[in-house]
Amino acid sequence: MSELSSSLMPVLAVVAPVVALLIGGMAVMTALRNQKEEDRLNKEVWPKQVHRYNQLRYCEHCHILFDAQGRSADGSEMGFSQMMAYLD
Repeated sequence: MSELSSSLMPVLAVVAPVVALLIGGMAVMTALRNQKEEDRLNKEVWPKQVHRYNQLRYCEHCHILFDAQGRSADGSEMGFSQMMAYLD
């Protein structure tokens, strides 16, 4: 058993750092890809959605969402999603 461990030690000394570098490299690449996507969302998508959200008006009495273009939808989650889909 000690002969096996002593013969595998040089192999593990080379393989372990290579595997660690590969895993670390993949983690860094994934983080960079995610950061790029988040930057794109923050720059292009979210400002449009915030602008659209600020255009909506809600009537508590009727439980209806309205916008300035005359569209309306139920005040439920599905109606809200429908109204948010109209990104002008």
